[in-house]
Formats: sequence, structure tokens, C-alpha cells
Amino acid sequence: MVASPPVSSVKAKKWDLSLGSVWNTVVWLMLLNFSAKIVNTTAKGYLREQQEKELAALENNRARE
Repeated sequence: MVASPPVSSVKAKKWDLSLGSVWNTVVWLMLLNFSAKIVNTTAKGYLREQQEKELAALENNRARE
């Protein structure tokens, strides 16, 4: 007996979802969020410091007048 050839040679790609891959994705998203928050907080602190220096300089110029 000879097996008949398949009708189509196209195979459907299966999603290889497992608990481990879902967990790794969640962990990576949390790490990226944490990193973004650190950068954002650092930028806000730097901006606040620059604004305080500018405000102090303006107050010194105002006091001299």
C-alpha cells in the first residue's frame, strides 16, 4: 500500500505558548517599565535642579536692583 501525498504542503505555524514564555514576557515588561521610571525620575530631578538654579539667579538679580 502506498500512502497518498498530502493535498497541501503548507503547514500552519503553531504558537508555542507556555507558562514560562508568558512569565518571561511579564518579567521583561516589568523590567522595561522600571527602567523607564528610573530615567523619567532622573530627568525630572535634573530639570527641577536647573529650574531652582534659574529661579535663584533671577531672585539675586531682582534683589540687586
